[in-house]
Amino acid sequence: MRQVIYIWILILSGIAMDGAQGQTIRWHSSFEEKVFTQWTDSSSKELAAFFAADPVITDSLFFHKETELTSLCNQLAKKRKKFLAESQFLYYVFKQVHNRYMYHYQPYPLFTSLQDSVYNCVSGTALYAWVLGKLGFVTEVREMNRHVYLRVHTVRSTYLIDATDLDNGFVSDDEVLISRRELWYASNEIAQARPCNKIITLSNLAGLQYFNEAVKAFNRGTYEKCMQILNKANILYPDSEKIANLQIMAQKQLPSAVARIR
Repeated sequence: MRQVIYIWILILSGIAMDGAQGQTIRWHSSFEEKVFTQWTDSSSKELAAFFAADPVITDSLFFHKETELTSLCNQLAKKRKKFLAESQFLYYVFKQVHNRYMYHYQPYPLFTSLQDSVYNCVSGTALYAWVLGKLGFVTEVREMNRHVYLRVHTVRSTYLIDATDLDNGFVSDDEVLISRRELWYASNEIAQARPCNKIITLSNLAGLQYFNEAVKAFNRGTYEKCMQILNKANILYPDSEKIANLQIMAQKQLPSAVARIR
């Protein structure tokens, strides 16, 4: 019987793999290939890596969406002077972005689903990190076994943003409250999993979006497609245990999958 897995049970071992090394990458669009092989603008590339996972995205579509998001950042920046406290402005940004793009939570949506107000912790955190970066804030993406969230650092303060929690997902400048929130995250982790709470880059986070797409392919039994997606995920996040472990599982399924077809 085909084994069905989900993102939160992929903590099997500490084995690392070279993923895409020696593998032929099958790009599903010319835009995706360009993002991985030719893009040089670091800020645009970070955003483009999230759009690249969607096969329908073209250069013109991406630049249209990037312009739209940049316009949002400019609108938010104009409001900044109206707020006396930094925390008030950050909370305003948190609410505005959430209300505009995040209505319906789904486990594995693409970043482009934000246009339809569909999101998860990966896409929501990515959007907040990119917008806040454009506004001049220093952000820190945190990865756990089952969740990702954002820390925002300023000269005087630290804030926590959880994209999946509109009501309580903004934790203001209080290290005790932030620590309690992170302990709560840890309590929801899988008991047998090795604890994980590490800082990752936006590119790594884009790799986790590809990983989620690979999980969906694995669950459908399309193991070759799963491996192809993981090769791309590994380029963006080469030291991810989740990606390495799923590669091992998918590779083990390939011979039996071929045998069933024959």
